[in-house]
Amino acid sequence: MNIGFYIKWDKHSINSRGNVIGDELYAESLCKSINKQFKSIRAELYAPNHLPDNKLDVIIYMNDSPPNEKLSKCHYLYLQNGYEENNIDQIVSSSLALEYDGYIFFSETIKKVFDEKDQNIKKSLFLPFGVDLEFFYPREKDH
Repeated sequence: MNIGFYIKWDKHSINSRGNVIGDELYAESLCKSINKQFKSIRAELYAPNHLPDNKLDVIIYMNDSPPNEKLSKCHYLYLQNGYEENNIDQIVSSSLALEYDGYIFFSETIKKVFDEKDQNIKKSLFLPFGVDLEFFYPREKDH
């Protein structure tokens, strides 16, 4: 099985002079963990500047990018950001309007709001944060 994680910004932000994109680091750590644990699954991070050569089995969007049928057979949105309570209904509505095949949540509270809003969500998963300490560690401050 080929799984892709997708960020909406270009890949390799860690090597840029600008901002480092945390979504990229987090997704890379997820890919590394999946590839290490499962021999039958291949996970890779994709971005606008690094697209898959072949259609994937599953793609997990780390941001609110609309599903792209050319990239994968199945499309999931990973809501891995915290949202203010007064914005959650708007986030739920806009996410459901994009019609992903399923949703992944870091927050049980946000998952519950989604489940209450749309009883047809059969494919959702609570996945709490965990990080690879080779990717996430204190770095020297660069003024």
